[in-house]
Amino acid sequence: MVVIQETEDNSDNNNVMQTQIITKVIWMHLSTSFKTCTVNLYLACLWVVLIHTHESRMVACL
Repeated sequence: MVVIQETEDNSDNNNVMQTQIITKVIWMHLSTSFKTCTVNLYLACLWVVLIHTHESRMVACL
């Protein structure tokens, strides 16, 4: 009985370990996606701002 209980405990620990690893992998994936998304948004905003300032300069020149 004791041996069976020990193996059950071990399998519980393995499950916890697997869950932690899966969570870490998902978290890493999400954080990288989030960083990429943030960079893309930043570049898009920068691009829009540059175009708008360029257009206003063109208008000012005209």
